Amino acid sequence: MTFVYILTFGVLVVLAVIAGAGSLQMFFCCPSIVAVVAGVLLFVLASGRWTDFSRGMKHLVAWQRSPTMDRQTAVRISRFFRMLCFATLGIGAFWSLMGLMIMLSDLNLEIIGRSLAICLLTLFYSFFLSFVVFLPISLYYDDKE
Repeated sequence: MTFVYILTFGVLVVLAVIAGAGSLQMFFCCPSIVAVVAGVLLFVLASGRWTDFSRGMKHLVAWQRSPTMDRQTAVRISRFFRMLCFATLGIGAFWSLMGLMIMLSDLNLEIIGRSLAICLLTLFYSFFLSFVVFLPISLYYDDKE
């Protein structure tokens, strides 16, 4: 049921963005997306829990065909995705601070609005990954316990 609430929230956010900004095009910045996703994948590799990540994603993608999993595996996967949810927020904050430092090192008042918007997109992407992707996966495996 929580997954439905989070999905509804995501749809409402997209509708609010379209109503307020006119289009979703201004919310796409490839370097920001790459920075956040690469940071998350590097965190997964550095944590040494790649098996939990891959097992959770495989089970989630093939949820209709996959057999039931034992309680211990579900707990490990749920805890890992919850940790990944919080780590993604930190990664987004890190890249936003890096963007702010780069932007303020060459302060040009003519382009500060556009630069600040791009800087904050990494934080937006990290919130999106955390609360729309990783937290629902964690809650899904909490229900499997």
